[in-house]
Amino acid sequence: MKQTFNKYFSKIKQPISAREIEKHYLDEKAQITRIKKHICDREANYELTPWNSRPRIFIAVRTVNWEKSGLVDSWRDVADVVHYDWENAYDQNSKDWFERGRVEFSNRLYQSVALENEKKPIHVFFSYLSGRWVDRWVIERIRSLGIITINYDFDDSKKFWNSKIRGVYTGSAEIASAYDVCVSAQSGKNIGKYIAIGANPIFLPSGVNESKFGVERNPIIRDLFVSFVGQNYGRRSKMISYIKKNGIDVYTRGINWPHGSVGEDEMVAIYHRSVISLGFGYIGKSRMVGLKGRDFEVPACGCAYMTTYNSELEKYFVPEKEIVFYSGEKELMEKLRYYSANQKEAKEIGDRGRERVLREHTWSARWRYLLSVIKSSA
Repeated sequence: MKQTFNKYFSKIKQPISAREIEKHYLDEKAQITRIKKHICDREANYELTPWNSRPRIFIAVRTVNWEKSGLVDSWRDVADVVHYDWENAYDQNSKDWFERGRVEFSNRLYQSVALENEKKPIHVFFSYLSGRWVDRWVIERIRSLGIITINYDFDDSKKFWNSKIRGVYTGSAEIASAYDVCVSAQSGKNIGKYIAIGANPIFLPSGVNESKFGVERNPIIRDLFVSFVGQNYGRRSKMISYIKKNGIDVYTRGINWPHGSVGEDEMVAIYHRSVISLGFGYIGKSRMVGLKGRDFEVPACGCAYMTTYNSELEKYFVPEKEIVFYSGEKELMEKLRYYSANQKEAKEIGDRGRERVLREHTWSARWRYLLSVIKSSA
């Protein structure tokens, strides 16, 4: 299996050029059509275990930070969940990872799915995995159990292929074509990457666990005018310093900020205390923008979200009504000064943003949509 896969990648002369990626782009309708045809083909070959109204889903997601509330708990609204969390049982940075650890993890993952499937049929396998963690043969064997396989990738703008170690691409490109469906969440522009290597992608931005972020607090006390929660890296420190030098204080929390990191509960509390919460839409240290979890989490808390302009994010919110965009330091300061003097207006933007998120952008809504795409045609 390994040899065949290496031959496959040699044919596409990886990495694929930007022109080739753009050429393979499919819009939402075409993405859905492609996936439905693939699922129908599997049905026609009697390869799938059908379900009626509520599927049983095996979720292979390790909880590090946001993953449990985002990618696990939210599924419970629409499916019966079996969560496989390997916690700290495996160290992907160990010296013998690619010789031993990755093999052991792959074997245990398959055995865990097979065991649960024997107890009661599994209809969907959902994972947040990359080529660094698992070999594609595992996914193919899981599919052979009559299960629809789905992988989620929230970092495929820069790390679709990622590094290559001992013949293995450590991004999701290594395993993507083994899955029935690949969920791409960072930018719709990445769809062409998946198509070019023979995978079946669907663009689906992240959402919000409404029971975590959307619970309305009473009384509402917005005692922080501007906050930012997230790591201090790239241009963030420069931007925050610029704001402070121009007379507006910003309450910052996260790794490498003076007040340190926060857990999810405290992060939510900070959003609920803030009139405005800042976003920086750049991916890593690059100038490339992409969708982020906070793009939906902040508005869900009724906080006016002010972030880097992103044409894709504009599809989900009305600018200056449900969200505030800026395009550079000067415009950011102009808008902060304006809303400092018009905080009632900022709070109204926060209220409308919250309504939009809870109406359309919850994780459970995303999963219902995804299930409607892969549901048996019978």
